[in-house]
Amino acid sequence: MAKAVKTRFIRIISAVLGGILSLFGISAYCMLAEYGCPTAEYTFKGKVTSSLTGKPIPGVKVTVDSTSAYIKSIITDENGDYEILKDYGGAPDGKVVYIRAKDVDGELNGNFKDAEKSHTIKKTDFSGGDGRWNEGSATATINIQMEPL
Repeated sequence: MAKAVKTRFIRIISAVLGGILSLFGISAYCMLAEYGCPTAEYTFKGKVTSSLTGKPIPGVKVTVDSTSAYIKSIITDENGDYEILKDYGGAPDGKVVYIRAKDVDGELNGNFKDAEKSHTIKKTDFSGGDGRWNEGSATATINIQMEPL
């Protein structure tokens, strides 16, 4: 008799748990599925010039970095212009990034001291997102002057 009661109790518990789990399965199936990570694109662009003459400096390595290990850099073109697109996992409100310029071409275009500017990214800078995962894009124009050595 005890074995019959135990077996019946296990069947009831199994049925109740099965019903609960099937409800969770159905509700999960009906939910909108979104996969991936939040994204936001930020474009840093500008011109690198000599603080003495105001002329553009080609061949300068411009780097955009922050506290993350992911660093992007580019070499300025013949007009001293640079443009770097950086992807973020969501709009990083209040994040401070550093735009650094380093003379890497030797004496080809003159010798210049390294220069740095900081920039704070604001969530309000971003536009054009879909309101879910894509928070849109933003652009900052940051001109840098380098002092001759």
